Amino acid sequence: MLNVDLLLAIVRDITEHKLSELDSLEGQARLLALYQGIPDAITWFKRDGTILDLKPPHTYAPTHTVDDIVGRNMREFAPADVVVKFEVALEALFQQGNLQQFEYTLELDGELRARECRLIKLNDDEALSMVRDITEQKRTQVEAQTGQERILAL
Repeated sequence: MLNVDLLLAIVRDITEHKLSELDSLEGQARLLALYQGIPDAITWFKRDGTILDLKPPHTYAPTHTVDDIVGRNMREFAPADVVVKFEVALEALFQQGNLQQFEYTLELDGELRARECRLIKLNDDEALSMVRDITEQKRTQVEAQTGQERILAL
């Protein structure tokens, strides 16, 4: 009887795979840092207006908490005039596929605040919005225009 011990070994170089994983993790870390560093409110939503996720803004207090908003349709809590502008821009976004932008105002704590909303298409059923408080820029524009009018009136 023949008693033979056999050892079969398969060696595969996975260096490229591991480097690719590392690059992917580093890329994800960079994107996360970028995402967290953006001061604007970022909302991920479905084409019908249902909010899937939200990153609150750094620069102003949001009107609702993340838990209040996620899973709800923006029609349930946003002012009607903002919803109309949003839906018009959203329809144009999904029809044309390119960035859409609009401005609106909200009254918060008795003060009118100006906002700029930018919409970006993610796929055929989802989009992102980035909302920035532009109140100070608007005030600066009005002050500059008023100053020019005064100079011209002299």
